[in-house]
Parts: sequence; structure tokens; C-alpha cells
Amino acid sequence: MNISSLAVALALAALTAAHGSTAPPAIRANDNRVAAGQFVRHELHLSLEARWGSWYPDGDRGVAAPIQAFSEAGKRPQIPGPLIRVPLGSVVSVQIRNAIPGSHLTVHGLMDRPAIRDRSFDVPYAQTRAVRFRAGAVGTFYYWASTTGSSLTKRFGVDSQLSGAIVVDPPHALPDRIFVIGQ
Repeated sequence: MNISSLAVALALAALTAAHGSTAPPAIRANDNRVAAGQFVRHELHLSLEARWGSWYPDGDRGVAAPIQAFSEAGKRPQIPGPLIRVPLGSVVSVQIRNAIPGSHLTVHGLMDRPAIRDRSFDVPYAQTRAVRFRAGAVGTFYYWASTTGSSLTKRFGVDSQLSGAIVVDPPHALPDRIFVIGQ
């Protein structure tokens, strides 16, 4: 076992100990074919949770890496995070819960479109924050978060996978698949 594999194994063991006798849930790959949440009368209602998970970047037989990821409330975490997909003009109502012990979550990108600058907000551990925004511009956007205080381009550690896509479709659009590339 090399040093990096040992470090990952030790981190996973510490994380498992912190969560009791069970390992954090396995993170599933999100193929971005299904939008998250419930869409009712021009408004998307979505509950997101930032949490620890076990990521198997080399497949189920590889070594698990403890990593933070988003999930829909009550579901397994996903990489990339749950897809937010709505028609132009929709309102998006999101509840975000921080379930990462000892962390302070800073969330970016959940804001009205078009946007002049990024809007961020904080969610302390074990707290939930509600945010509403209007999808006023057609396009593909992203949301992301950090627990280390790092900028989007400087997230290389445990919070590097806290991100997901936002797609605002034009009227009468045919669904397509969204491919998200992360670091």
C-alpha cells in the first residue's frame, strides 16, 4: 500500500468511526438524465443535503475515498450533484442542509439568471437554509459549495465534488443529456 492509499484508508477509517459502525453511504454517479426535485406550477421544489460519502473513482473494487457531495434529501449522495433543470421563467425553491459535522458550508450559484456577479450564502453545520431564485436566462450554469473556504478553482480536497448543474431550457425544448466535468 502506497502513502496516498494509506492516507485515504486512514481518513475513511476515521470517518467511519465518526459515523458509528457503518461507513458513509456509497456515492453514486449522476448521469444527469433526470432532474431533481418536484416541479409544481412553474416552481421547482428541491431539498439538497451536503454530506460525507464513500466515492469509488476506480469502480466498486477500488479504494473508497471519503469525500463531500450533494444529495437529494433522503437519497444517496451523487457526483455531480443533483441536476436542477427547469423551463425558462421558472422559480427554483431550494432547501440546503449542511450534514457535514464541524463544517461551515458556503454555497454559490443558486441565484437569479442572468446574474451580474456570484451570490453566495453560508449554512452552518446541522442547519438548513432556504433560497429562491428565478431562472430568467436560457443556458447551462452550475452550483457549488466549499467547506474549506477555497475558491472554485482551488478546491482539490474533500469538498472538490460539491457541485452540480443548473439547466434552464427554452420553451418547447427537447431534453438532452448534460455532461458535467469536474476537477
